[in-house]
This record gives sequence, C-alpha cells and structure tokens, in this order.
Amino acid sequence: MLTDRLSSLDVSFLCLERSEAPMHIGAVAVFTSASRTDPEALTQVIAERARRIRRLRQVVRPTWLPPGGAAWVEDPGFDPAWHVRHRRLPAPGTRDDLAAEVAGLMSTPLDRSRPLWEVHLLTGLVDGSFALLLKLHHALADGLRALQIGASLVDGPGEACAYTEDAPADPGAFLARGAGEVLAWSRQLLDPRAVTDMPRLVNDTVPRLAGHTYAAATSVLQVALAPAPGSPVNGQLGRARQFAVATVDLDDVRRVRKEHGGMVHDVLLATVAGALRRWLLEHWPDTDGPDLRVMVPVSRRRRGDGGGNRLAWYVVDLPVGEPDPVVRLHRVRAAMERSKAAGPAAGPGVIALLADRLPPVVHRVATPWAGRLAPRLCNMMVTSVPIPNVPFRLGDAELRELFPVPPLAPGQRIGFGISTYRGVAHFGINADHATVPDLPLLAKSIPVALAELLG
Repeated sequence: MLTDRLSSLDVSFLCLERSEAPMHIGAVAVFTSASRTDPEALTQVIAERARRIRRLRQVVRPTWLPPGGAAWVEDPGFDPAWHVRHRRLPAPGTRDDLAAEVAGLMSTPLDRSRPLWEVHLLTGLVDGSFALLLKLHHALADGLRALQIGASLVDGPGEACAYTEDAPADPGAFLARGAGEVLAWSRQLLDPRAVTDMPRLVNDTVPRLAGHTYAAATSVLQVALAPAPGSPVNGQLGRARQFAVATVDLDDVRRVRKEHGGMVHDVLLATVAGALRRWLLEHWPDTDGPDLRVMVPVSRRRRGDGGGNRLAWYVVDLPVGEPDPVVRLHRVRAAMERSKAAGPAAGPGVIALLADRLPPVVHRVATPWAGRLAPRLCNMMVTSVPIPNVPFRLGDAELRELFPVPPLAPGQRIGFGISTYRGVAHFGINADHATVPDLPLLAKSIPVALAELLG
C-alpha cells in the first residue's frame, strides 16, 4: 500500500478549495515570557524542527494510479525559512490587533507549489507575550494531527510526531510500488482458492455493502428533502476574513454540567447557541425562529494512523430560537445523544464517510460543484479539540492560550473552533469580513451565554 498517497477524503479538501473559501485550518498559540523575545532565534528553532517532520517537507503531486489521485513527494527545493516568518504587530499590540493580523494571514490560500503549511511568529503584544499562528491545509491534517505537528514544533511532553522518518524522494518509487500493488491484486485473482472462496465472500460482503449503500443513500436523500434552514450566517463569501476570540472558565462549564447532566461538550455547544441567539437578535430581530444546523467533526483517528484526515461528522440542531438557556442546553444534549446513538454513518454526517470511499477522480469532477451545496447540509461548523493538560514551552516562554481557527466552507459565513487547555475553554471565531457585522459582539456574548446557564 502506498502510505504517502492522499486518501479520497484528503483529495476532496483540495477539490473543495476556492479562492474565497481556502481549505486550511489554523491555531493561534499565545506564549508568555519573562524575558525579551528574540524573534530570529525562535524562527530558526521552529524551522529546524519543521525540517525533521517528513510531511512538512513534502508537496502534493498528481498520480496516474488511481486516476485523479495525488501523493506526497519530497520537495527538492524545500526551505523551511520560507514557511516560518516573523511579523511584528502594529502598535499598541492589543488582542484586537492580534486578531486582525490572524484574519489577514488566514485570508490567503496556501501556495500549492510548496509544502502546504506556514508558521507565523507574531510579536509586539502590549503585555510582552507573543503568538504563533500555525496554518495547515486540511488535506495535510485534521485537528488532532495538527495538534501533534504543533506539539513537535515546541517544547513539551507528548507522542513523537509520526512524520519524522525519511520518505522516498524519487517520485518513480511511487510508480514502482503502485505496479507492485497491481501485481499483488492479479496474483490474488489468479489464486485457485479465490474461486472456491468467492461464494462465501459474496454472501458475506454483498449484504453488508448493500446495507451501507442504502443507509448512505437514505441519509443523502434526507439532506436533499430537508436542507438546513435559511440564515444570515449563510451566503456568498468574500476573500477577506475577520477573527475574534473568547474564553470561559472550565470550572464554570463543569458546574453547569453537574447541575444539568450531559457532557462538557454539550455545555460548550449550548453556550455557542446562546451567544448566537444574542448576536442574531441584535442584528436581525426577525430571525427569532428556526434552529441552526451545525456540523461537529469527530475524530476516527487511532494510535498508529498516518497523516491526513480520519474524520466523521455529527450533525446537531442548535436551538437559537429558544429563549430559555436551560431548555437550550437540554435540547442540545438530547440532539447530541441522538447523533451518538445513530452513529456517524447516519444522517447528513454520512457524507464524510462517503467522501472517503469515492474514487479520487469523482472528487475531481463532482466536489467543486457539490461544495455549493454546503449550506444545504449545515449552516456552520463547530470544531472541538481537547489539548493535553501538560505544559508546553518555546524557549523560556510558556503556552497560556490556544485558539483554533476553523475553515469556512463555501456559503458558510461563520465557523467556531473550541479548545480546552489547563482549565480554560478557548473559542476562536472565523467569519467572512464583508457580510458578518460586529463579530466582537458575538465573541463577547460567549461568556454572557455561559453566565445565563450558571444563573
């Protein structure tokens, strides 16, 4: 098997990308330091560590087997210094200045002729801290893999990065290995035992495949017949972005969970619902009605899995039309329980599993058009990545905050990313610059929404 070949799901992220909807993910890590920051020394350290991570040295190149596919190959001109850059924030270096700089950097698509990542060291914050913006194409990593790569660039405990081993630099090696696969398949087909085993294989496999196909087709039909409701958070995207952050105390989140049951993630989703309700009513008073359908990515990654994406999706309705915060929480909890009981292979979330099973050539043709249907699937995405509760450092500076930056699919004007680290839940909100008014108000509504649940 070609370990460096992109999966069908990875190829779909490349095909889904448009100039106004770049498919990269990001994270803003804020470090506090007791001494003066040396930007040149930090960028050299990060660049040297990036050089040791195999996937960060590789570029995407098309393959002829399978048709429409792609593979990761070594970039002969790889220069980590091109990917690791320093920017000093304009004075006075407030959090709003940091958010504006992140928005500008996340607005620009990655250069596909180079390895699909960037790291930006952002200094000049008024309190003496500095930030790292890690920017990775979604075809390269999902949220958990991005966390692992980020941990390999800083100092801290954790699992060693899976990309440090050497990979074949000659693209011809991939063709040779592909030919070996074809030969192995041919030998299996010519094996006399395959003839005697065929009835058993058919009896075992066909009903299972038929069941999966029927479930998937039913779920896709449900999406077509019951699309996500129309909402101001959906519509044409521009190329510019805006970014805002918020934090809440995890002890308060756990206090709500203890009082009302469910999971911490249920409380965080209900907090997002409450914040969205306040923001929508402020700008669109007549929208106090339908729920918002959100997609919640769920990792299928297991220990030892390689790079790329291992994702499934849950689809949950956020009751933004419900005025009672406790009722909102109970409705979110019930919706999550139904999604978990059905599993990721039921409902609109099955599309992620289907995407991973379709041949790459189908994605090359169909995915750019299918991306236009993203607002029918869901109104927005809410991602969540728990960070290990251990100290991470870069030199003498300590990681204090980490805000995810989710991508925006075509037609989806807002996306939420949530990370939990050392007793704090960090919210990163990515939004279209031209069509989303007053994003700071939405960010400020997050702790207010949690306070409503506490009250």
